[in-house]
Parts: sequence; structure tokens; C-alpha cells
Amino acid sequence: MTDQQYIECYTELVGTLTAKHELDDELFYRIFEGKIKAIVRNAYMPAAKNFSSFDFEDVCQDVFIKLWTKCVGAYFMNDKYEKDPAWFLGWCKIVVKNHVTSLLRDRSNFAQDPIDDPDRPVNVSVYSDPSKDIMLRELLVSMCSSVISLSSKAEMKLTWLGVYLPVYCGDAADKIEANHFFVEKYLDGTLYDLLLGVEKYLSDAGLSDDVAHGMSEIAEELDRESGGARRRDAAMKDLLGDDPLGKISDWVYKINKKLSESLSPEVMQWNT
Repeated sequence: MTDQQYIECYTELVGTLTAKHELDDELFYRIFEGKIKAIVRNAYMPAAKNFSSFDFEDVCQDVFIKLWTKCVGAYFMNDKYEKDPAWFLGWCKIVVKNHVTSLLRDRSNFAQDPIDDPDRPVNVSVYSDPSKDIMLRELLVSMCSSVISLSSKAEMKLTWLGVYLPVYCGDAADKIEANHFFVEKYLDGTLYDLLLGVEKYLSDAGLSDDVAHGMSEIAEELDRESGGARRRDAAMKDLLGDDPLGKISDWVYKINKKLSESLSPEVMQWNT
């Protein structure tokens, strides 16, 4: 399945779910076979020798059933996740890796996987299992790197990071709360203050080294002069206008739309 075919299937799946309040089994199966099965294979094969009672098809069947039964409540109906093709594959990859990890240990010694809880978002602070920290970190690096590399304006990319990183780091419960947190933290400051705040969150999440080059390019862009003043000194109040929450939501939406339109790099990262 090509990326474009996947986007079309995903869009149709969401449309059917919205209209009929149920998953289309044929569309979901096509997405599983075309994209998700490769994710299962990449998670299963390195540990295949440890599965004496599970072969690849067994694991695929289990994952298919898990995603089929969980994804409506845990992902599509959960306001704490963005609904676009790239994010859905990223969410599926975490579910797959959680499932494969669970097969390697005694399930009775561990609580339910956080990803299965529709009321709790992916959040750095809730994980105590190092294997899950690694899974989440992989997704974070992928998404942050993709956002930073977009051709969008620096203020839009920094706003996206300034909204989502507090959610991942536990300072906001969801994106709505993060929008208000963003306004409270940055509205009276400058674009440079936002840059420093984002860099602090990247450092706290352990992602600074992974995105260092892209962030240095953003910093260089902000140091350039525009209209006789450096971009870094632009007031956030002026950039966000009379409706800051609306502007933040609009910028975040546009960044997510660009991520979806440039799906190939994200999908390739999540499928390797």
C-alpha cells in the first residue's frame, strides 16, 4: 500500500466512523494489511526466537483484534490525540510494541498498558517501564524532528512544540489545557521566550541532541533582522492577535495538516 492509498483509506475510515459510528471492517483490514502488519513484523522478528508458542501470524491476529476493539475508544474518540494518518500509525506502533513486550514477560506482574486506557494520553511522566519510555521517545523524536524540518514559519513550529511538549512532559493533561497553559506562559513574552521554553522542554524530555540541528536553524532564523528588528524580539501578543487561543489552534492544525501531507518520511520512520 502506498502512502497516498493509505491516506485515502484512513480518510474514508474516519468518514465512515463519523457517519455510522462504527468501523468499516474492509477498510480497517486493508490498512492493517497494507501498513500495520509491517509494524508488527518489525516488532516481532528481532525477538522471534523467544516465542516458543507464538508465531508471526498468531501475533498479527492478536494485534488485529486488539486494535479493532480498542482504537475507537482509545484513539478515534479520544480528544487527547490528533486525528490524522501519521498520528494513527504512530499510535498503532506503540500498541504493537506494548503487545510484543507483554508477551516477553509475566503479565500478572504488570498493570494494564497505559495505551489501552482511553482516558489517559501518552504521557512521559506516567511510565515506569523503561521499555515503554523507549517506545514513547521514538515517537517523540519522530514527530518533533518532522515538525522542526517543515517549511512553516518558526513561530508556528515553536507553537506546535510549545503546546504538545507540556502534554508529553506532564504539565498539561491534554491539548485544550495545553493551549491555555501556552497563553499563560508565553503571551506576555517574545518569540525568543517561546524558543527558550521549547528548548527547556526538549531538554527535560531528553530530546535536545536528537533535534539540535533543526533547533539551531530555527534560532538562526530568529536572529535575522526583519523590518529593522530581529524576529526573536517579536511580541507574542502581536503574533497571536486578538484571539490567541484561536490562532494557536489554527497554527497547530496547519502543522498537523502538513505532517499528514508529507506522510512518507513519518511512515517510513515508524515502519523501520
